[in-house]
Amino acid sequence: MLGTKRKQVCRDRKILRYVVTVFLVICIASIGRQVWHLYELQHETSQTKIRIEKLKAEQEKLKSEKEKLHTSEYVEQIAREDYNMVGKNEVPIFIVDDEKMKEKTDSK
Repeated sequence: MLGTKRKQVCRDRKILRYVVTVFLVICIASIGRQVWHLYELQHETSQTKIRIEKLKAEQEKLKSEKEKLHTSEYVEQIAREDYNMVGKNEVPIFIVDDEKMKEKTDSK
């Protein structure tokens, strides 16, 4: 009778150890998942802050460009550079790169 009680106690202890071990594994896995999620959120936050800084710099650049557009000199510069426009009493001169012309004619 005393031997069977000891066997029962040993068996109960083994079951308790098993339950505690399973519980600890589940807790550690849960904590690990939460830590990983926290890491991902921090990474995303830092990437978003970098993107915000880039967008702010671009916004400042665009604001200065907008202010420049109110001057006639800047508008003339854009018209000349981007649209090949010329002013009154000016003669347009176009410089043709021979190598590019040869490439165009060779490719045809």
